[in-house]
Amino acid sequence: MPPGPRPLPQLEQINAEIFTLTYGSLVRQLIADFEDLDEVNKQLEKMGYNIGVRLVDEFLAKSKQGR
Repeated sequence: MPPGPRPLPQLEQINAEIFTLTYGSLVRQLIADFEDLDEVNKQLEKMGYNIGVRLVDEFLAKSKQGR
């Protein structure tokens, strides 16, 4: 195979409705737990950052690319 970019591996996809319902449930639970919307936003931001880090790590591991 000639050198060049490798194709990306196929990634699993989920139904958008399931994702929306799951995320909505998560946000609703955070609001019930913390009651302060600023704290809810901090928690969502922290969770989003951690999810992003994990996605990047998984992508790099599957694509055999270094950081």
